[in-house]
Amino acid sequence: MRHMLTPPAFRQEFVLFLKFAIVGGLGTVTDICVLNLLHQFAGFSLFWANTVSFSTALMQNFLLHRHWTFPSRANDVFRVQLAKFALICVIGLGLSQLVFLGLHTFLLPYWTVWINRPDLADTVSYNAAKMVSICVILTWNFGANRLWTFRT
Repeated sequence: MRHMLTPPAFRQEFVLFLKFAIVGGLGTVTDICVLNLLHQFAGFSLFWANTVSFSTALMQNFLLHRHWTFPSRANDVFRVQLAKFALICVIGLGLSQLVFLGLHTFLLPYWTVWINRPDLADTVSYNAAKMVSICVILTWNFGANRLWTFRT
């Protein structure tokens, strides 16, 4: 832990976090697009749309992290890394569902009053809840994957 506070080590961790955040940004775009496509156009419930969109983005993120963010770990056994990543993601999915659905349920009445169009209020509410859940999960995923899946 002490070595992480020295300037070169801090810079290296900062660069890793930036790469992690860039990959996460791409994952966020994928997650939100798939969520909205599945819910608005394919008729999926928010629970299932979030499950599929979250899982799609995480597989994309795993491959990008393995080959770009943490390339020094790319020679590790793929199955082992994927299993670790999947376990962390299952926990992350549970947290995501709690934050996403809980916040959406809590905020929907307020959005409905402010916007005064129930269909638009629902869309704004679940997208706002999704953004908050993504921020929460970013912290969990970075810490857990850095310390376990892609540990150097």
